[in-house]
Amino acid sequence: MIARPSSCNAGFSMLELLVVLAILAAVMTVALPNFQSPGSRTNIDAITVEIAGQLKALRARAIASNRDQTFVLDAPAHAYTAGEAAAVTRLPKTVAITFESAREISRGPGDARLIFFSTGGSTGGRLSLSQDQSRRAVAVDWLTGTVSIERDPK
Repeated sequence: MIARPSSCNAGFSMLELLVVLAILAAVMTVALPNFQSPGSRTNIDAITVEIAGQLKALRARAIASNRDQTFVLDAPAHAYTAGEAAAVTRLPKTVAITFESAREISRGPGDARLIFFSTGGSTGGRLSLSQDQSRRAVAVDWLTGTVSIERDPK
């Protein structure tokens, strides 16, 4: 036979519910300003991870195909291509982007190139992204071609 709870232990009191709601309201007051609405601005972390993934895939393609592969950044147009037949990827205008390289190969102003060699190495460089107070960087080591993400770089 199943024992039934007594009527005094059957649920929550109104006071307990009000205390829980007050705690939730306090937490939301503190937490909500830290969240962004998805439509208000693009998440710079997502853009950084996407670019780093494109660079890693490009390096792997260079090694697998035994052919050099090129990443081309057109900073004034806020666009880049990763590879020979790749489509142009556009970045939001709210994201500022710069490229620094020890050995930059360009075909004109605003055209920065990063080459991954079939050996796995690269020309190296650092792609810096910023939006409002957030800064990120994608660094590519010239010797190994290793791609890494830096949060809040100096």
